Amino acid sequence: MDERQEYFALVLDVRTQAEFESTPPGTADNPSGHMAGAYFIDSLGATGLVPNDILGCRSCNVAVYCRTGVRSKAASVVLESHGFTNVACAE
Repeated sequence: MDERQEYFALVLDVRTQAEFESTPPGTADNPSGHMAGAYFIDSLGATGLVPNDILGCRSCNVAVYCRTGVRSKAASVVLESHGFTNVACAE
């Protein structure tokens, strides 16, 4: 785990299921892989639904990422509308 990831209590991967499954955890040789320990939520921004098991993290530092930054931005908006106060969108 790198220093940036340690700062966040919750790291959300909001790519599609296929994108998540096709990329093993990132390494120096494959930096585009998913972050080890990331919580996968399929296209959170598209559904507008926040899983119950992360609702307790509303005051945690949350990082959201996807492949291009578009879905992570939409997911950040959804999280903030559900009361999450410390959301960072990785682009």
